[in-house]
Amino acid sequence: MNSVQSPYSNTGSSSLNYVATPIVVHLTDTPHTLLDPSLAPAPTGLERPIKSYPLSDIPDLHIQQALIIKDLLYVLLGHEGYYVRYSEKYSPGSPTSRLLGPDFKIAKHLDVSLKDITKRVARCGKMYVSIYSFLEQYDKAIFGQVNQLLCAQIRGFITTVYHPLVVQLETEFNTRDSSLNLIRVDQVCQEAITVPLSHLYEIVTIIHQENRNRHQKRAGNAHGDLLASIKHDLRDLNSLELLSDTTPSLYITGQATLRIVQECLDANQADETSFRFLTGLFDQVSSSYLHMLNQWLVHGTVNDPYDEFLVKEVDPPANITIRNSDRYWESKFVIRKEQDQAGNDIMMKQFVSKAVQLKILRVGRYLNVIKCCGIDVCSLDGGSTSNIHIGSIYSSNASSFIMGAISSTDFDIRLENAYRRANRLIFKLYSQGYDLLSLLQFMKHFWFLQQQKAVQYDEFCQSSLAELKKPGNMASLSRLTRHFQRYVTGVLEIPDSIQSVLLQLTRLSMTADNYYTHLLDILAIKPTFAEMDYLGHAGDSFRFLLKKSLEFKSHRVDDSMISNSPSGGDSSGADKYAIFNMNVEVTLPFPLNLLFKEDMLASFSLISRNLLIAKFLVHFHGTVWREMNRGVWRYPKLSGPVKKWILRMRVFHSMLQSFLVEYSYYLNHDVMEPEWAQMNRKVIKACVYAENYQETVPLDGFSFNSTSGQDVDFHNTVQEIQSCLNAIMKGSFLVNKELIELLQNILMIILQFDQFALSLSKTIIHLDATLFEKHYGQDGSRSFEPVKNKERVQKMNVYLNRLWELWNDQMGNYLEGLEYLGTLENDCFLKLFHRLKVVQ
Repeated sequence: MNSVQSPYSNTGSSSLNYVATPIVVHLTDTPHTLLDPSLAPAPTGLERPIKSYPLSDIPDLHIQQALIIKDLLYVLLGHEGYYVRYSEKYSPGSPTSRLLGPDFKIAKHLDVSLKDITKRVARCGKMYVSIYSFLEQYDKAIFGQVNQLLCAQIRGFITTVYHPLVVQLETEFNTRDSSLNLIRVDQVCQEAITVPLSHLYEIVTIIHQENRNRHQKRAGNAHGDLLASIKHDLRDLNSLELLSDTTPSLYITGQATLRIVQECLDANQADETSFRFLTGLFDQVSSSYLHMLNQWLVHGTVNDPYDEFLVKEVDPPANITIRNSDRYWESKFVIRKEQDQAGNDIMMKQFVSKAVQLKILRVGRYLNVIKCCGIDVCSLDGGSTSNIHIGSIYSSNASSFIMGAISSTDFDIRLENAYRRANRLIFKLYSQGYDLLSLLQFMKHFWFLQQQKAVQYDEFCQSSLAELKKPGNMASLSRLTRHFQRYVTGVLEIPDSIQSVLLQLTRLSMTADNYYTHLLDILAIKPTFAEMDYLGHAGDSFRFLLKKSLEFKSHRVDDSMISNSPSGGDSSGADKYAIFNMNVEVTLPFPLNLLFKEDMLASFSLISRNLLIAKFLVHFHGTVWREMNRGVWRYPKLSGPVKKWILRMRVFHSMLQSFLVEYSYYLNHDVMEPEWAQMNRKVIKACVYAENYQETVPLDGFSFNSTSGQDVDFHNTVQEIQSCLNAIMKGSFLVNKELIELLQNILMIILQFDQFALSLSKTIIHLDATLFEKHYGQDGSRSFEPVKNKERVQKMNVYLNRLWELWNDQMGNYLEGLEYLGTLENDCFLKLFHRLKVVQ
């Protein structure tokens, strides 16, 4: 009787006894010893293999089969046997080699009929070594909860399925008169372990290979990934709201692991057994990620100790102030994003869509804003708070927005429910807690200079006319502030209201730059940011068409073109008036600065300054008209040339007055009122829907019924306000360089004329002997000079003619531009064009 020792036994306690006839094979190993102490650790490869008994000397196939089955029991636990051994390429001491699993070579003299079956069973041993080695290397906290859950599933498969199967085969093989054969072993393996084992092997090897690739990837690529992410966001969303952290992780964690499992799941949808196993695996492995997702969607918290979750909480930038604190929320929570070598985002398919990412990000942001206002988000679904009554939202259907599984078919529906809930909560915070509708009305009255009730912007301009005519660096800011307080902020203030708080945060200031210089500086910025924000997507093409198709012959009206007035007074420096430097600033507190962001306040300010300049010009020009219709201007005995000159001055003044009246009317009634009313209607509808009112709401003389079919979206509401401001900016010609320059030239001509007219009273006295004698008869140092008076009248006519020619030139260019742009871009321009065409 021959004895064959186990390849890993130095005691000879394991032997195989056989006789020729009858064929009975007995294994004398103690059952289950291969599984002790735990998980049958793989060999180190340091043992010296014992030479096997030659199969060529064993002609009986039954004996060969028994020997191979004996070896395969070792192989299934990761060891090599006598006749099934590791290939030379396998290095048991290498973690990578062990994780990829050993290839086995089979004794060449084994019967061909047994060799194919042996190879299939031996592959299970290879995959077992791989997944067990994965447990050894990856079941650590640094690889994150998702990978630990994957390891737990692998361990559960090994201990509850794989090892019991090996024990079953060993027990059956050790049974006397056993009929176990290779076909039976192969069949059992194929039915019980091959499918899950092959999928686990595929997953762990992909994870390991990806980790190796990450270690080889240069860190410098992170900057390129960030730039690529920004470009994609601008292309897909035309927004930078979806900020991303593209810092590559050292290891495959979280979404990357789930993405790998999901890809395997998608690739095996046609195989019912594989699909069922992988679906269960994905749900189990993603359970921690699902918990993090629910925590974010329900409470707005990021509980992510191993940096695996889609949303990452980062430290805010150091340059955040109360003026731009909206950027704090845009940068506090960002999307964690990694990309493969092809530049594709490594994400589960449920999160690949930019729209989905934005929704998830906004839900948590809104909830965090509410929490920062001192409101417990958990209490909102069940009742009201003590400070701000928000009410019950989804209180009877709270589970409608809690995710049951990432792979569930209702994932998108539940995410949409969570998004609706967060939107309604944030909307109620503003509509009820901060009285959004009253706040909008206040913003309209304050910024758009609405003459409402006791708000007296006209009185402010009239009382401050002297200061506003001074150079910006010489005007008394304290006096202007007192006038503004008396006629504007003082009468708008309502005790114990949010308006009162805002007015206390309002201040007047003098900017260093002229208003129009500031506008032109904004438009000089590359169109990617400045003009795309104001003009929209067609900013570049619009400017290109305008420059190619419309040849403006505009030029700046400066002091060299209009000499000092014939009266001797200086008519230069009109563009240095304080009105062009005065600015009204409002610093909004949290959370109002999230609704009215920094760029919105900048738009409000630009629109308001433009209106204030127009209102100032109307008052100043009216003062000039009153001056031209009293005193020496109405003296009946002036000479014919002087009377004719005065008549021409009044005609020209009326022409300028008509322009100011039509321009002011256009800004207020053709641009602001329609745009604001349209936006206000949408905001009111959103407020009504958020509060679940079902009643008629009056608005500007008409009413509408709220509709429950339209849901509320806070982001869209903010965008409606911004779009309204953009439309007003565009309709007010504040986004077009050429029209701004032309308008500035026109206004400078008006101011030059007004300065000229106000400086002529003394000159008119010198032109008439009676008036001269009345005013200067007692002054012996002066004498009436008829010859010099003719020169004075001639200079006055020359100056007026020059102003008139410049006016016609600039107005012609302005009307040409209005007509062209009105046809091409904005038909609202045509309204002003037709009115000015009539009056001019």
